[in-house]
Amino acid sequence: MSERPSLWQRLALPVLVAWPALSLTGWGLAKLLEARESLLDSAVKVGVIMLGVTAFEAGRRRRRRDTLR
Repeated sequence: MSERPSLWQRLALPVLVAWPALSLTGWGLAKLLEARESLLDSAVKVGVIMLGVTAFEAGRRRRRRDTLR
């Protein structure tokens, strides 16, 4: 049976690829629309959204696991 990847392996793709890509996309779109948005603001907003989605998914998995028992 295959082993479950470590926490660092599970976090590597979202943190190293998705977060910067989404932050730069949001910042670039804001610049294109002539909105006042710094890259730091964009990174913080994307990070908060990613944390929220992660927490929601963890709760959903936990509830599903508890109902299967």
